[in-house]
Amino acid sequence: MQFINTPFIRHMVELWNSIWFRKNTTEQVGIFRIAFGILVLVILLISFPNWERFYGSEGILPPNEVPTSFMGLSWSIFTLHNSGLFLWSLYAIALVITISFILGFHARISTILLFLFYASMLHRN
Repeated sequence: MQFINTPFIRHMVELWNSIWFRKNTTEQVGIFRIAFGILVLVILLISFPNWERFYGSEGILPPNEVPTSFMGLSWSIFTLHNSGLFLWSLYAIALVITISFILGFHARISTILLFLFYASMLHRN
């Protein structure tokens, strides 16, 4: 038990407590949220001209060839319907979700929705 009371261990415990339990501002998290939201927004804006080609039913990967997971379900909301109106509605919803994420409007809800939408985009292709 002599090892526990050494100055090195006390210093390590103080360092551990200062890293995990001190009061921090949330500015860094906000800057990261804004930067990530801008990145997703740029990805959406760049994919605008090819939106139907990437995610539509007549696109590069037809919806029936999208990989499925457990019990034949897909991880993508793009496979729910094949119409162009549905596809462009998803695009508009994605823009709204991304802008609300950047602005921090209902940040927790917009974070979850952005994650679900972005994961759907990745699993569609």
